[in-house]
Amino acid sequence: MSLPAKTHCPYCAESATLLFSVSDINQNMSDEIFDYYQCHGCGLIFLDPIPENIHDYYGQAYSAYQTTGDIESNVTDYDLSKLKTVRDNIQGDKLLEIGPGNGTFAYLAKKEGYIVDTIEMDSKCSKFLAETIKVRNSINSSTIVETLKQIEERYDAIVMWHVLEHLESPWSVLSALPDMLAPNGVVIIAVPNPGSFQFKIFKKYWKHVDAPRHTMFLPANLLGQQLVQAGLQKVLVTTTDSVSSEFNSRGWWLHSLNNFFSKNPNRFLVWLLNRSTINFIVYSFVRIIERTDGSGNAYLAIFRKPGSNS
Repeated sequence: MSLPAKTHCPYCAESATLLFSVSDINQNMSDEIFDYYQCHGCGLIFLDPIPENIHDYYGQAYSAYQTTGDIESNVTDYDLSKLKTVRDNIQGDKLLEIGPGNGTFAYLAKKEGYIVDTIEMDSKCSKFLAETIKVRNSINSSTIVETLKQIEERYDAIVMWHVLEHLESPWSVLSALPDMLAPNGVVIIAVPNPGSFQFKIFKKYWKHVDAPRHTMFLPANLLGQQLVQAGLQKVLVTTTDSVSSEFNSRGWWLHSLNNFFSKNPNRFLVWLLNRSTINFIVYSFVRIIERTDGSGNAYLAIFRKPGSNS
């Protein structure tokens, strides 16, 4: 019997053990197998090694990069929930979005009256943000920390909607954010929740694994610890807000089930769980669990920089 593969955590350098190996189930862009490890110290789950050509795994069909001139028709309740979250927490009007993709939220924020700057690695999206949405500054860059160092503006809010899990060194970005905030400015981050009920059930078949595009999964306490150490104060960390709850739906459950079915040809199990009545009954219990804070598929973290009088 062979021993589990081991490596060291890129964040805290503690030992980490192979958690699972998985192919690109979500996009099927490659037959390669990718290894994810879990750190015994901080709990970080990470991809090792990260492909050098990681940007090639997004492809032209990647949903977050689909741009259109008819932006208004692409606005969803999910986007409106993001806007409400910002509106409820921001104390000024200057906003930086990191990883805006096709720019639906940036469009809403600009329409609401916020002064919006963006940092986006996809050149097509960055051009769309500049020319069609017309944000104030659209920066095309994949080196976020270096780009932040070149920006003189200080923002009332910095938002990252499901971006952090795509980065090779998310803690470096987290450490750089406080210096970019004005007094009382907030950081608002939405990410997949590795403590979720569905991840505990599905592991590598969980839709949010999305190998190899998702390179890191940060436990909520680790993300919070990093931001507090950087000088910010916790406002909220939850899985029950309207932004996070978007990922607690039967559709997301079915997607993870389909991933499981595609690699586990147990005919009776496939038949059983594909019965709509059975599936609905099972998900009714799952939904109750996911409504418990900490068990949802994603979490929202809001941290504030102390004001000048704090």
